[in-house]
Amino acid sequence: MNRIVRGLLFAVAGVATLLLGAAILFPIFVKEKANPRRAEMRAWNKKRSNLMAEAVQAMEKGDEATVERICRLAIDKTPKDSWFSLFLAHLYEKQGRDKDALIAYGRAIPDFGPGSEYATSPKVLIQYGDLLEKNGQREKAAKAYRLAKGRSPEK
Repeated sequence: MNRIVRGLLFAVAGVATLLLGAAILFPIFVKEKANPRRAEMRAWNKKRSNLMAEAVQAMEKGDEATVERICRLAIDKTPKDSWFSLFLAHLYEKQGRDKDALIAYGRAIPDFGPGSEYATSPKVLIQYGDLLEKNGQREKAAKAYRLAKGRSPEK
């Protein structure tokens, strides 16, 4: 009886080892189908990084037209990209184009909801609040200031 049980255990262990080996090796030999959407996103992410660098360099040189063109190109491709919207808002604010800046901030920080930590950092929220207050939107400005205070590390 012991021999039979021991033999069965070895057989089960052997089959389990074979199945585990096949599960590990099988994906190596199966070619994954190319996903055109994934390839497109990879290419866009690389281009996005280059556009970011170009926008920063253009801003440092004072070439505001190039900054606006780059930001608009990126926003057209990915409307929810808060980084380019914030960069555009900063540019508009610098130019005194408050209405355009408010629109860009509103796109980057929709209803003060969850977003990337950068987009809703205390500094950005305070800048947005200042612009809202300057344009007579005191309630919204107060909301931005409260949220900035809540996200500030010195609570």
